[in-house]
Amino acid sequence: MSDLSPTRFGSGQAVARIEDAGLLKGVGLFTDDVTLAGQSYLCFVRSPHAHARIKSIDTAAARLMPGVLLVVTGSELVAAGVKPLPGAAGFTRADGTPNASPDRRVLAYERVRFVGETVVAVVAQTIEQARNAAEAVVVDYEVLPHAASIAHATAPGATALCDAAPDNIAAEKHYGDVAKADAAFASAAHVVSLGIEHQRLVALSIEPRTVLAWVAEDGRLTIRMSTQMPSGVKTALCTNILGLARDKVRVVVGDVGGGFGMKTGIYPEDAMAAWAALTLGRAVKWVAERSEEFLSSVHGRDVQSQAEL
Repeated sequence: MSDLSPTRFGSGQAVARIEDAGLLKGVGLFTDDVTLAGQSYLCFVRSPHAHARIKSIDTAAARLMPGVLLVVTGSELVAAGVKPLPGAAGFTRADGTPNASPDRRVLAYERVRFVGETVVAVVAQTIEQARNAAEAVVVDYEVLPHAASIAHATAPGATALCDAAPDNIAAEKHYGDVAKADAAFASAAHVVSLGIEHQRLVALSIEPRTVLAWVAEDGRLTIRMSTQMPSGVKTALCTNILGLARDKVRVVVGDVGGGFGMKTGIYPEDAMAAWAALTLGRAVKWVAERSEEFLSSVHGRDVQSQAEL
């Protein structure tokens, strides 16, 4: 009789590796190994500030540069109906209200809230042309106060990142019995206190985050990417960001050169590549440079410039 216990294939069970032979022979297929006819390249202008108001963006020179196919700003995406990325679910504030944090948009809209946030997207025929055009974009910022630690972000008078969380606390969770815990400490012969500051961690995989988007012959938006969660990417695009029918989107994953949790869910760059492919009607590829991947990873999808609890 077969073993039907729920732990038979669960966490901790030995799983035979089947991918090693191909990878060792050099026949693995990663996202950047795929090049399509007429493929274009995506590059970003990123915020140099932790917190600032976007006063104006001048893209005129960039649009006229050789090979440039598309230059788009956050306000233009908002006008086109592109929605924010989905936020963290299942967390609440201390009063029981839903968690509160600024909208994470594909491109920053009105304000930037961390160094490296995507502000302007440029698509060109070659990656060199895209980078050159991005350097021609001029963004005028009004620098705002910022905080780089939880203590500073939650201190009285700290600048709030959004109206829904004036104390900069996105969510808060309590466990146990407060009265019993207080009584235990009050009756203890000795009490030792220790403050622990948790350092920020960055997952940097051998293969950087990569996405290639195009409209296939069957009319579906097809996205080949380095991800651990293709279904989550599809759901975010269809349900939240672009409002597409699920049968009109296909997410394909080949070999993935490491993830460590970093490649779960959707990032702004993924959504931007998808929108650009639909808009231009041609393949669009983005491959993170190490500096870009670091900036995206250190802040994650739901963490902004000022510390949130």
